[in-house]
Amino acid sequence: MRFVFILFININLFATQEYKSIQISVQIETLLLNGIEELLNGNYNEALNKFKTIKQNLPNEPLGYLLSAITLQTENEDYQTLNNSKIIESNLEKAIALSEKKLENINEEKDGIYYYALSNALSCLLKLKKGFSLDAITDGFSAFRNYSKVINKYPDFIEPYSGYSAAQYWQAKRFPLLSPFSVEKQKQAGIDGLKKVYQNSKLEKYFALHYLIWILIEEKKYDEALSLIKENQLIHPKNRLYIRAKMTIYSRANNSEKLIDASKELLESILESKIRNPHSEISALNNIVKNDISNKSRSEIINYGKNILQQKCQNNHSACNSKLQEIQKYINQHSQKEI
Repeated sequence: MRFVFILFININLFATQEYKSIQISVQIETLLLNGIEELLNGNYNEALNKFKTIKQNLPNEPLGYLLSAITLQTENEDYQTLNNSKIIESNLEKAIALSEKKLENINEEKDGIYYYALSNALSCLLKLKKGFSLDAITDGFSAFRNYSKVINKYPDFIEPYSGYSAAQYWQAKRFPLLSPFSVEKQKQAGIDGLKKVYQNSKLEKYFALHYLIWILIEEKKYDEALSLIKENQLIHPKNRLYIRAKMTIYSRANNSEKLIDASKELLESILESKIRNPHSEISALNNIVKNDISNKSRSEIINYGKNILQQKCQNNHSACNSKLQEIQKYINQHSQKEI
């Protein structure tokens, strides 16, 4: 269920005239735009500071709390961790409470339903990161139901379409018996909905894009997914989630040489980042070691390995320790040959 790990908000400030959007002040719009740019470039503390200002300026709006939760969840996905769960939960609880208040006011119902759906979707993602549970599935279906409700009542409201379309696809994929139409028809409707958002907005497309990439990977449409990834890496070159998507494509396509190149790209990006994460570094190098069938750049791999072997797996993580052992074995086998 790859959609579980896509943790981006569906906010579009620049919908075309065909659609309507959430109305916010120019000051908040600037903070939001700048914060999301920081988020997409992996500058999570900078993003959180801007979203904190939104919370301070709009204390009765769910927006700042949702953005903060999304930033922390995205950081966890980037660094392969489960940190700040309590802070994420606190932000989501506040967002849900504020969304419910909006539902009581007919003039704010549209935004309230949307925020409530998004809050439930994020709660579902957080719970699924900890393991499959009935609570998570309940939140997921609540999100889908409310996305459907707001779109049916306000079909020109653009914000809900990314979350709705992604859920539409994955419901057909994972729960085909619940599909009201043929499975293929519903899956295609989800893909078309995401493309509509991607093609008709200047900002929402960056978030709908991530849903779309992973769905295309699931559909084995690798060339189309790679085209989108490469196009958008030029815009946000520091976004490691693009690199991870490329690695998944090359792994599934059994392209060992390109998988090694993408793994090196990820490893170099992690080593240059502000936060060192042993698990991510070890996983990236392990991909290189496992797929080193061409014997290329062996000295470089060994040097990476010697550096990474000084790291320790978090909480004595068994899978991480196993990868470390594979790296050590590789170095032992090939160091002598390089002398």
